[in-house]
Amino acid sequence: MFLTEGVPLESLSKMMGHKNISTTQIYAKITSQKISKDVDLVSHKFARMEAAFIEMEEEVLV
Repeated sequence: MFLTEGVPLESLSKMMGHKNISTTQIYAKITSQKISKDVDLVSHKFARMEAAFIEMEEEVLV
């Protein structure tokens, strides 16, 4: 639940009192919802890159 809301694994590990982050990773489940939120965080950057490549390609063809 914390990971889905954007809490870093390192912070969650400390909250849980784990000395080693690998202990936290055992219990961490990456859900489709978390993956979707993470993709949303960076998708705008890829959209801009795609637009720039299309623009460059059109300039080369002209």
